[in-house]
Amino acid sequence: IFVFILSIAGSMDNVVEKWTGLAASIIALLLLLVSKRTSVLKKYITPLFYSFTAYVVWGGISTFYAASGKFAISEFSKLLIAFCVYLTVLFFTESAESGFKKISYTVASIGCFFGILSIDAASLGILFKLFKAIFGQFTVAFDSVTLFESGIRIYGIFGNANTYAGFTALAVILSLYLALNASGKKHSRIALSLLAVNSLSYLLAFSMGSLFMFLIACLIMLGISERGARVPLFLLMVETAVLTFIFAFAAMVGLGKTGILSLIPILALALAAVALNLIDGRLRPLLCKKMNANMKSSLIVLAGIVIIVAGYTFAAFSISSQLTLTANENEIMRAIYVPGGEYTLSVESSAPVNVTVQSQSQYDLMRHTAEILYVGTSENPIDFKISDDSKIVKINFSSSVDNVITKADYSGAANGSIHLNYPLLPNFIANRVQNLFANENLVQRTVFFEDGLKLFSKSPVIGRGLGGFENGVYSVQDFYYQTKYAHNHYIQALSDLGIIGFVLFLSMLVCSVISLVKAKRQSRSLFAVPALAACTFQIFGQALVDVVWSTVVFLAFAAAILAAITIFCSQPIKLKESFNTNRLRKIEKTGLVIFTGVFVLLISGNLVAQAQAKNGVEDFSDINRLIMIDRFEYNDYKLSYILNAPKVDDAEVKAQADIYASDLLNVESNSLTPYIMAYDFQNYLDYEAFLAAKNGIQKNKSNPNAWIQVFDTFEEYIDPVGPHVDDAADRLKSAETYVNNVLDIYDLLLKRNTTALDDITLSPSNNAFIGKLIEIRATHLYDVDWVFTAVMTYAFDSVCAVDADQDGLPDAITVTGGDAKGTKNGVISVSENTVLDLNLYHKLHGTYKFRVETETPQGIAITYNGQAQSVTYGKRDAYITVDLEDNSNRDLSNFTVTFPSAAEVDAITFITTLEQ
Repeated sequence: IFVFILSIAGSMDNVVEKWTGLAASIIALLLLLVSKRTSVLKKYITPLFYSFTAYVVWGGISTFYAASGKFAISEFSKLLIAFCVYLTVLFFTESAESGFKKISYTVASIGCFFGILSIDAASLGILFKLFKAIFGQFTVAFDSVTLFESGIRIYGIFGNANTYAGFTALAVILSLYLALNASGKKHSRIALSLLAVNSLSYLLAFSMGSLFMFLIACLIMLGISERGARVPLFLLMVETAVLTFIFAFAAMVGLGKTGILSLIPILALALAAVALNLIDGRLRPLLCKKMNANMKSSLIVLAGIVIIVAGYTFAAFSISSQLTLTANENEIMRAIYVPGGEYTLSVESSAPVNVTVQSQSQYDLMRHTAEILYVGTSENPIDFKISDDSKIVKINFSSSVDNVITKADYSGAANGSIHLNYPLLPNFIANRVQNLFANENLVQRTVFFEDGLKLFSKSPVIGRGLGGFENGVYSVQDFYYQTKYAHNHYIQALSDLGIIGFVLFLSMLVCSVISLVKAKRQSRSLFAVPALAACTFQIFGQALVDVVWSTVVFLAFAAAILAAITIFCSQPIKLKESFNTNRLRKIEKTGLVIFTGVFVLLISGNLVAQAQAKNGVEDFSDINRLIMIDRFEYNDYKLSYILNAPKVDDAEVKAQADIYASDLLNVESNSLTPYIMAYDFQNYLDYEAFLAAKNGIQKNKSNPNAWIQVFDTFEEYIDPVGPHVDDAADRLKSAETYVNNVLDIYDLLLKRNTTALDDITLSPSNNAFIGKLIEIRATHLYDVDWVFTAVMTYAFDSVCAVDADQDGLPDAITVTGGDAKGTKNGVISVSENTVLDLNLYHKLHGTYKFRVETETPQGIAITYNGQAQSVTYGKRDAYITVDLEDNSNRDLSNFTVTFPSAAEVDAITFITTLEQ
């Protein structure tokens, strides 16, 4: 059941997550109502039980005030699954060592199952195909999941290496416990096999954040273990680490390959399990016996292991060898950290290789962008210049033929050799550590953290509700990026659940640590304390850098661990002897039944409404019914109502649609604004349409698509050359109001771009439409004849063109050669041999004149869509004419202008004339 639920819910398919959350709620309800084991609730009146339950309950409450009910219920479904796991473990686990072994075997075995599937999915693929055939009946999400990054790491069957590593780390820790405490050869073989498989699949994911936490977790496990168990545990860890490292070399050979090579990773898994069983069965008992008998020998062995590991690590990163490139395979990146200045790179290879040199500043690292310094081959020495603010220089090598690079030296502001190959490290580790000191993901996550805190400040006490970060992040970003989570669950909790949710989340950590410390001091459940302490650190440590607490598989694993701490380490809250614990148990049970039952009904309503909507509705009363039964996605049905209301002549429907449109105006959404605007324009609620645009933009100010959609909607209802000819013509009779309102939104874009770290630019059709309005406003003439002339004839005028990035040049112009600079009065200064590329948009058919106004027009060359044109030269201009049809396909006209000498360009225009 555990495997089935986690397999489909882990797909990150929102609908499936809700179905699984409903199933988990029903199971939890049945446990509470039917199971006789609910009597254990009075046994577990512990702070950890209350903190975990309160965190889940507060998450459920937040769905009622969440900024987006759609996002909230999807996130809460994951918590319901975790809650179900927590209750199940509490109700069906004995508080003896056998019970802890049952939990450990379950978690380790499921981790092993997903590990085998994940490695197979990135290589042979037979098992994963069978898996998809089964679970593809429930979701198609596995068809598009990323499984492997060539030369880097596996992603796991759920498509995210970091979250996969999060739950696999827990499986490794519990496998260590099982192997150390196995009773009999059979259990020992099983436990060691689980340990080998989980360890290898964990390392192949190579999540650096998770690995850092895991190393500390292992030290905690060692430190908390009983004195007699530390040596065996340490030796087991060393054996496992060495063998895992060795078999990682082999496994990487077949990852991403086909044919016979694709068998290697699965064989590596099997051989790792066999090798660990053979070595551990013979080596560890012998070393333990000698080390326990002689403390001096123990210290010598430990010192020797430390020296060997340190020496190997130093050698692994110091020793370099030639780099072999396979024809037409992915680039191999090597990084250097050097000061700014001019450099020359010389590459010695069996044949010239393709080289790309990139530099990244702190700003580039934040945005996952780079400055290209060189693209070409290594046939001659490569010269490039690095800016002073560079944090890392990446040199990418590739080849169209099999090739060997023997040497790559750089000289200039600093001298050195590029470390080409790491013969003592698996390729995936060598490739991953290149950007260790300037990591894009790490730097960008600091931006996520900052934006999460900005959202927290908007509702600090109760938060914005589950999914609030995803819903609101576009409103606070300093540059556009896409993420659903803050990648730090402490900040995620602050953003989504406020101080209340944050305290509850933190209380789970505090209660877990206190329970473990007390259990250790009082010598209770000492068999479980070391592993649970390590797991606790992993669970709450990785929450600092990854989205693990927002993924259902990790949440389920974490819930099982927290339940184990509740069972084996927590002590009941001290109550007065006169206090009736049975009554308290009944109150707890009743509360949990009501809470779970409410969400069974609410999620059922959501899913029923979704199914009915998918099958189609007959009338507006059906839509109203969907709004009533779905308390999470009712805004979608309100939107459906207002989109269809204009199609019928019914005053009652229109009145209700107006109410819904007003409701949606205040909803914080990433997608509703254009639809609300369209409804308002259709119903001549133009003031409300402009208000909707301003509200929507403020909530999505960093999202380029939001700006483009808003201006598309303006164009649709205000430009008479479009689907709403009559209404648009009437609006332009009062042109000043409409021109200024649209340009107010454009001014908001300019203001946003001035303060943001990136520039949002609009589509060519947006640029053409706004340019016409700028032309009208620049003349201060709003009479109908002039307004219609400008709207219908001007396709482009550089003096009144959109310059969203405010670089002085219209956004439609790209400088592809020479140099060009714009001035405040619209004049463009170009240098000798400057080439300007323009992609322009038109609507009406007609004869268009593309004209360059300058005092020195002679010699200017113009091409249209790549074809050289016959240019007509006047005293102050050079122009061509082209005949164009109606542009229903929204095609662009490409013009390239070449200036043979320096010039001052007064204007570049693309205009037609109205037919008489």
